[in-house]
Amino acid sequence: MTPVSKLKPKTASMNKIFLICILTFLFALPAVAQKAVLSGVVKDAISGETLIQANIKVGETGTVTDFDGNYRIELAPGTYNIEVSYIGYKNQNISFTMPSGNTMLNFALEEDNVIMQEINVVADVARTRETPVAFSTVQLARIQEELSVQDLPMVLNSTPGVYATQQGGGDGDARITIRGFNQRNVAIMIDGVPVNDMENGQVYWSNWSGLSEVARSIQVQRGLGASKLALPSVGGTINILTSGIESKRRFSVQQDAGMYGFYKTTLSGTSGRLKGGWGITFTASYRTNQGWVDETWAKAWFYFAKIEKTLGKHTLGFSVVGAPQKHAQRVFKQPIARYDLGVAADLGVDTSTLASTQQWNLGIQYNPHWGNLNRWTLNGEDTVFEGNIAQAERLNYYHKPQFTLKDFWVVNNKLSISNILYASLGNGGGTSNAGSTFPVDENGQINYQLVYNSQSNFDAAGRIIRSSLNNHRWYGLLSTFDYNPNNHYNISGGIDLRTYKGTHYRTVYNLLGGNYYIDNDTQGRNLNEQIGLQKGEGDKVDLFYDGFVHWGGAFVQAEYKSAPISAFVNLTGAINAYQRIDYYAAKDLVLPDTTILQAVTYYIPYVTPEGDTLTINSPEARYSETETEIIPGFTFKTGMNYNLTDHHNLYFNAGYIQKAPPFDNVFNRTNRAYGNIINERIVAGEVGYGLKYNKIAANVNGYYTVWLNRPLIANFRNEDDEVIQLNVEGIKAHHRGVELDFAYDVLPRLLKIEGLASIGDWIWKNDSTATLRSEDATIEAPFSANGVHVGDAAQIQYGLSVRVEPLKNLYATIKWTYFGKNYADFSPDQLTGANADRESWKMPDYYLFDVHAGYNFKLRKVRYRISLSLLNALDNAYISDASTRLGFDPADIEVFFGQGRRLTGSLEIGF
Repeated sequence: MTPVSKLKPKTASMNKIFLICILTFLFALPAVAQKAVLSGVVKDAISGETLIQANIKVGETGTVTDFDGNYRIELAPGTYNIEVSYIGYKNQNISFTMPSGNTMLNFALEEDNVIMQEINVVADVARTRETPVAFSTVQLARIQEELSVQDLPMVLNSTPGVYATQQGGGDGDARITIRGFNQRNVAIMIDGVPVNDMENGQVYWSNWSGLSEVARSIQVQRGLGASKLALPSVGGTINILTSGIESKRRFSVQQDAGMYGFYKTTLSGTSGRLKGGWGITFTASYRTNQGWVDETWAKAWFYFAKIEKTLGKHTLGFSVVGAPQKHAQRVFKQPIARYDLGVAADLGVDTSTLASTQQWNLGIQYNPHWGNLNRWTLNGEDTVFEGNIAQAERLNYYHKPQFTLKDFWVVNNKLSISNILYASLGNGGGTSNAGSTFPVDENGQINYQLVYNSQSNFDAAGRIIRSSLNNHRWYGLLSTFDYNPNNHYNISGGIDLRTYKGTHYRTVYNLLGGNYYIDNDTQGRNLNEQIGLQKGEGDKVDLFYDGFVHWGGAFVQAEYKSAPISAFVNLTGAINAYQRIDYYAAKDLVLPDTTILQAVTYYIPYVTPEGDTLTINSPEARYSETETEIIPGFTFKTGMNYNLTDHHNLYFNAGYIQKAPPFDNVFNRTNRAYGNIINERIVAGEVGYGLKYNKIAANVNGYYTVWLNRPLIANFRNEDDEVIQLNVEGIKAHHRGVELDFAYDVLPRLLKIEGLASIGDWIWKNDSTATLRSEDATIEAPFSANGVHVGDAAQIQYGLSVRVEPLKNLYATIKWTYFGKNYADFSPDQLTGANADRESWKMPDYYLFDVHAGYNFKLRKVRYRISLSLLNALDNAYISDASTRLGFDPADIEVFFGQGRRLTGSLEIGF
């Protein structure tokens, strides 16, 4: 035992040491207290996917991102050099001043490989503070959280200037407008390949119902856009990028379920980059839905497969995507009172004057395109019933697989070349009633039972369901080069070749109890066969023609980039060649010295001056062919971005487009070219400002687009009082407006607010004349739409979303969207007489609340994602689409009501 006296010096020494420690701690305390937390997330710049185990180096210290791509590091106030790196990606180095409080700093890394170069060259993706266009990018995570049971365009309503509706409510029947321009004037691309229909420019979203499962991101470029191709991007461009070899390895199975019989099962996976440079991505899903609108059921498959191989300086790829589907539709809008008498009265309809012979107040989910039917057969003296079914009048069934073969070649560090071959093979159509008028029962439904009962006693069916088929074969080549002579200049160009054949005909789809149908349509009957032929199910009736569209385009673009300026100049040219071959029109005669158009029919021969009689079976006879109408067009656009500081930038763009009119504005149903075929012309300009800080980003822009010679076919009477159809020249529309969007991370990870505003003023301006080509006569158009607001899209839009994440990966989002200044769709040639310069009917403004919530977690190396979506949470009744087809008075306005409250849930299990 040590004596106490010998411990005293040790005790004194320990006291000194303790005192020194206390003083050291007290002096160090301010420095410790001043340390704050720097946190954020590291993502892929294009796909938005989080990067796991990315390195964040700050001076001599550092950290790595976790499973969700998040990082966290403590730093004292001061200026630091931060380097972020990840295998396969370009390092990002910045100088950063750390404040005294906690702050958030996110990073978006670009891939350092040919995949990133390919996206830049082929897909024309816009970049913040570099590309001088207004754009918004919707990442995969948002699509997964918010799409729910909706069609893909509906998630884009969070983008300024966009108005998307489900129209009649059928699965895949959505439409989208950007800045008041419909889908024909919005370029839709998948991985840089255009998908707008070659004849009419439309996009049918039922053909792409599962794209949300494979999309890396969707970028909406408003206005002229950044695409180098000669595309119809008057309103904007929607560029959908799919996942591939660049993605992280993952496999998942997902089950969705919801109200109104919605179920979807999805199996998907991607290998990432395998040894040997291979990569495989696939998705398959099956979806069923009964529909919020009465009897709008749907059954749809979706498949997608992509195989890629890196071979030296080449990246080779083959992909296929398709969505075979069948769904019932609500095609035609109805008078407001048909749905709801109370709403109609509130909107100015005198309900006391409504015809008592018609059905009213049938509910906003009413669909007129179906009826009950119980088929029966006689078995001796017994009647055998098959059971009651809901017989749909309007069915859409289609399958449009698209195949793509690509080669991206990095020749050297300055030059790359991309070649894409693609083919689209569409088959299918839609059904409708034909023949005599169909009776309607007391519930407003088609009385198919009465039709069936009456026709089962006779051989000839006077009423049938027919199918209109629209098959096509479309082949294309996109070849692009990209040359960077130095760090400041870039030159790119290429060719865009397409050839398209659309085959259109109608068939007997359902005889409704009859044994055959006789085609007595005087306008559409086949003139090359005898009258009165009996047609069975599958036989052609009414219509049969081929439409040919051949497209040859070339483009060149020069870009300059040197801090703080980036600029571009783009010039494209395209030649459209249209031709129509009609198999039901009178046949042409090709004689040695001339060709006589539509000269012979089954009953009418042609006698030559020499006395020879020629018939439809003569070797000189051919099916009716139009001349090939060759229509050139071109696009010029330019723009510049100027970064004022590290946080502020300004940009502008301007351009001129001259494009060919759609196919149906070139040829009529009699297989003749319309008179006065002239190009559409568009002049557009835009200026914008961007702000970007760590916690807040905002963009505001103004645009002015003048649409010269909007395509319009109108009826006129010539000097002989005959009704003729002409292209109308001089229809103009002015689209101008201001757009704003912002995002604010109020509390990093915990609370985020996003908002948007779009205020437009879109009006018609016309000084119209029409020219009849055959007589070279000028007829003044008897209508005026001067100063009348454009219809069919909301000109005012506001949006706000609040996202909270109280626990890591547990989120809830409330979204509010408001649409106003929405006028019913109309055609300017309706504004005649007393209706000249009359405003269209203005739809009531409306707003919607959507709620999304979910939780992502990992358990024993298995990922789980649980999500819920409540669409139209307040169950608001609103009118989304309207038309003045019957007139401008409230009683004549036909509408679609938007869909009510719908709840869906999803469970995804990933490996």
